[in-house]
Amino acid sequence: MDSCPLDVTQEPFDLSKGIPFTITPNVFDEDNVREAYPVTIEADVTDPCRGSDIMKVTSDETKGLKIATIGGESNKPDSCFQFVEADMMPGLRSYQIQLCPFKCGTNTTTSLNCYNVGLVANDVGQKILATTEVIYPVVFTNSFEKAVLSAPNQSLTASL
Repeated sequence: MDSCPLDVTQEPFDLSKGIPFTITPNVFDEDNVREAYPVTIEADVTDPCRGSDIMKVTSDETKGLKIATIGGESNKPDSCFQFVEADMMPGLRSYQIQLCPFKCGTNTTTSLNCYNVGLVANDVGQKILATTEVIYPVVFTNSFEKAVLSAPNQSLTASL
């Protein structure tokens, strides 16, 4: 079985923290991750496929889905994400991840659509990150210490 590219999946236990992701703004001279601004999401993994660690969405015809994998390029349409507030979890600030191809790189389509990204069960019950019609709220936890947070040009790190 070919394991490349690496799919972005959920840990089998809901409360497991998983691996961290670094979220970097694609806007020139922007130091902060802002709502609805284009970002690159990079996984903190050792990639056996020897590609990049940047998340992208690709069509997987065998699964009939557009799934998130590792191996994208920064500021390219298939690796262009944004976070929008999705106030669905009382007491917690939650966000929805969206793929927004028109906001990055050289976009060859005229579509100005963004697509929700969330967990979808595959044919063996494993939860994979893919485009979906369902809103899947995400809550971020800060993994930097206070001294690092105040430094300019730092990216946000989160676990999905």
